[in-house]
Amino acid sequence: PLSLRRRQLREAARRTRLDLDREVEPVRLFEFAESLAEQLLPLEQAAIDGALPTRIVHNDAKLDNLLFDAAGRAVCVVDLDTVMPGIAHYDIGDSLRTLVPDRVEDDPDAEGIELDMERHGAYLEGYLERADLEPHERRMLPYAAPYMACIMGVRFLADHLAGNVYYRTARPGQNLDRARNQLILARKFLHAAPL
Repeated sequence: PLSLRRRQLREAARRTRLDLDREVEPVRLFEFAESLAEQLLPLEQAAIDGALPTRIVHNDAKLDNLLFDAAGRAVCVVDLDTVMPGIAHYDIGDSLRTLVPDRVEDDPDAEGIELDMERHGAYLEGYLERADLEPHERRMLPYAAPYMACIMGVRFLADHLAGNVYYRTARPGQNLDRARNQLILARKFLHAAPL
């Protein structure tokens, strides 16, 4: 949940003892993440309160974790080590945060990210056609994509502050770019489908 990831980010920031004069970007992203997270906590609170049913979820529901046949049809889900109890919004949000942006996750030009709202609508329509979600789950759907994008932004930022120990990086600042992108993506999802 987001509250756990925020604690991890705060701990990473505390351990790093950011130099406010030299490291303006991580500090700015930390404050941005905190602001976004406050707007997204109703989803987590609804889960804690039992207003959202616990389901078995993949927890890494993205296109990369589907295998397709030669005709382009999805034939199975892979990377099942992340499967556990959760809320449907985790999988819906993760899918949307990876399917809807027009940029790769670590693109350095985060401000230019655009959302393909046609793809967003098609995904939700297809999902809801097959899923048996309760009315309150449906009402909370606008939180799914920004919530998961915020979680990922917080995780990437925490890893950057910790010295890139969890997510592999191919270049300096890659996790910082990932964090910025996901946080901007969360903000754009919030504006595209206001809560």
